[in-house]
Amino acid sequence: MKNINKLSCLLLTLVALLSSCGQKSADLEYIPFRSSSDGRWGMISTDGKVLFDAEFNEMPQAAYCGRFFIKNNDGKYELYTADAKPQQVGGKTWADVSDFSDGLALAAEEGKPVAIINREGEQVADLSKIDGKTILAAKGLYEGYAIVETEDGTKGIVDDGGKTIIAPGKYKELEYIGEGKCLALDKKFENAEKDQMVLQIISLKGKTLGELNTSKINLEGARSSESLQFVNGLLGAYDADGRGGLINEKGEWVLQPSEKIKHVIAVKGDNFIYSGEDGMGVMDKNGEILIRGKYFMLQWAGDGLLWAFDTKGDYKDKIMLINLKDDILGKERFENGYTLIDGTRIAQLGKHDYGFIDEKGEVKKLDKNVNIAEIGLPKHDQWVESQYVDVERILSMLELNGQTMYGIAVWTPAEKAILAFAEKGNKDATCINKPSDNPYAYYRTRADYVCKLSNAVSMTKYIDFNNTISRFTLSKGQHFNPEALAYVIGAEVKVNSGAKTIYESICKVLKGKGLKELGGSADSTTYDLGNQIQLLVTYTSDEEISIQLIPDESCDTGEEYD
Repeated sequence: MKNINKLSCLLLTLVALLSSCGQKSADLEYIPFRSSSDGRWGMISTDGKVLFDAEFNEMPQAAYCGRFFIKNNDGKYELYTADAKPQQVGGKTWADVSDFSDGLALAAEEGKPVAIINREGEQVADLSKIDGKTILAAKGLYEGYAIVETEDGTKGIVDDGGKTIIAPGKYKELEYIGEGKCLALDKKFENAEKDQMVLQIISLKGKTLGELNTSKINLEGARSSESLQFVNGLLGAYDADGRGGLINEKGEWVLQPSEKIKHVIAVKGDNFIYSGEDGMGVMDKNGEILIRGKYFMLQWAGDGLLWAFDTKGDYKDKIMLINLKDDILGKERFENGYTLIDGTRIAQLGKHDYGFIDEKGEVKKLDKNVNIAEIGLPKHDQWVESQYVDVERILSMLELNGQTMYGIAVWTPAEKAILAFAEKGNKDATCINKPSDNPYAYYRTRADYVCKLSNAVSMTKYIDFNNTISRFTLSKGQHFNPEALAYVIGAEVKVNSGAKTIYESICKVLKGKGLKELGGSADSTTYDLGNQIQLLVTYTSDEEISIQLIPDESCDTGEEYD
């Protein structure tokens, strides 16, 4: 587990940092705002023109390509036109969606896999499988491509027609880092120490552009999503001593690491914000300092301008707009400043007061007399997760074969059963928490682990013994360890909703396999597997189904052995 934890430290951090790095172009047209008068939501353009006001109780998503999504009272997404009087498009609802990009979006209806839809809400590509592997989630679209995660825990890339560009199986991690490039980690490095990995820079079409040997070049000094974005062919990186510099897509140093650079914050053109010993400043790609590292915070604000924040001086704890000459622009000082992906600047003027800021630092007037209490900033790079419930896959995960489940029978000695169960769990790519192979690790009667099959389905696999597997007598240091017990092998299948339908589908499949029914009810069915072993399938609730391999009740359930 040591190596896996180190991998997580490196890559899961990257995933978190990259969660808002996607680039949506000029498709962005309107952003939601909440009125201070009645608390309802409207839409305003990126140049400050109000499209509509006080239209929705819930916050809509940002509008791209003349469309936006909003959740209804049931928590499902509906598609609307970005008009002065917005109209719902079609009659469909979705459980999970992305923003639109170039007229397309990722979306998943309840009970269905991820799909690519157009502006009319019509499916243009099915993303249920890639090269025979079930797709659990998708992210994008980036320049017409989407990253997909599959059932085996690896990632691939498809185009906007659903065609496989990079097949799953090779890469454990794929993250978009701008300008048509991805950061990739080959599966063969998933158990490597963090300084013994090779990160690849690849194109969206799968071409390897460069490599980063983490013993020499790494990205661990990144402090924001912008830090991990290629801009103008440049990316911030760090050497083995933690000194920052700039690399190109080949992984070559463009600006050699320097003691002056603790962090590369964000690149813009040929310049970048850096963090030094005394604060943040601006440097060009040749290492020339444009603004001395003195600010507590700097952030690009479009048009070669920056939001600046400091904790001391005349404008303590206020946001200022400055240029590359370090001149303060305008008379206004702000509570917060935001820059949208198209360069639009929005500032919080007071507790319930927002405005759009021009290149001179002045507040632009809105075309309608509205008071903005809150801005809903666009969200990018969200994973859209499959809602499909694959009954055949649920049953295959049980590995039900004759009188065994997970390759284990209810008469297998406890210690051997635990070892076999743990081995299965540790090899299972869907397993969230790896089970122990030590029978003495289970202080109660049950050994279990959780699998995630998709966003819609999770499964808890377990062995439930009729007595404790291990007992410690502290005074004597003795173990109670039954050599043989009859026990239950089972699974708790949890779904978002509709468990009754899934239960009926499972029973239908089992009957089709020739299993003999011993009886049951509307919510429970028992099957005879022979050798005094039964399979019990139960509809527990609208969100759960129980499947159990059990010894017949008339059997001797075992004895305790010292």
